[in-house]
Amino acid sequence: VKSLEESSLYTHELIQYKGQFEGDYFGDKITLQLEKSGDYTINYKGNEIEGKWFKKDDGSFIEFDSKKQLPFQFMKWSDNTTLMILNLDGTSDDEGGNYLTRIE
Repeated sequence: VKSLEESSLYTHELIQYKGQFEGDYFGDKITLQLEKSGDYTINYKGNEIEGKWFKKDDGSFIEFDSKKQLPFQFMKWSDNTTLMILNLDGTSDDEGGNYLTRIE
């Protein structure tokens, strides 16, 4: 337990549910504009996808309502600057990829 405590990161910083993020999703560039109002815009593979997002569980997960236009449905906050795109089964990418980083 002691080694876990020494290597764990814990922050009291509140998640900001708005901003611009960018990253790669299985090698393709993806950008996200997240609005505090619950709206979002994602640009992926030349498509602009708009919809609503919702907080899930304790707020560390967000769900996207895209009417099946996105290849994923959930993201999880790693910290206030990083979102991890989850696979359809709710797991993360085994290769450690598919992250979006806050740019604004």
